[in-house]
Order: sequence, then C-alpha cells, then structure tokens
Amino acid sequence: MAAILSNVLGRPMRYAAIPKAFLQAQGGTMDRAFEFLEREGYAVGIHALRRNDPEVGRQDFETWARSLDWSLLMGNPEKEVSHHVQTVRRPHQNPAALP
Repeated sequence: MAAILSNVLGRPMRYAAIPKAFLQAQGGTMDRAFEFLEREGYAVGIHALRRNDPEVGRQDFETWARSLDWSLLMGNPEKEVSHHVQTVRRPHQNPAALP
C-alpha cells in the first residue's frame, strides 16, 4: 500500500505499524481485528468477482487512490481545508491537552 500511495502521490510514503498496546488502549475489538489481519491476512479474488458480477464497479487500490482529492489530507496550501477538519475528542480527554 505504501508503494502504491508513493506512486499516486508522487512523494515517498512508508509503512508504520501501529503498536499493539495503542490498539488495546483504544478499547473495543480493534486490536483483535489487526491480530487477525496480521495472522490470516486478507485477500479477495477480484477477477472472479468481476467475472461473476460485472455490473458492480470494482476497482483496485491504486485506481481508488487515484480517484481521491488527496490535497484535503496532505495539506495542500492552495486549498482551504480548515472547514473539513474536526477535532474528535473522547469525553475523558482533557481539552487543554489537544494540539
């Protein structure tokens, strides 16, 4: 994924693992989902899906990535993004500690 995003964005992107302790601290089942993906992986028979259901518009990751306006996420100074950004805060977080 990092190689595809590097190609699409025209700048280097690198993979960074999310520490298990961080996922566990979030609560819920996120840590178990990542454990499954690390252990079992995830694969889709995209060619079979396209053959069996040609009317459904499926695309690979690179095609999907190229369809997005990355300037909103990558901080393009030519576009105003402040109205697209919200700070999400959990009730137990101290608002003074937020950036």
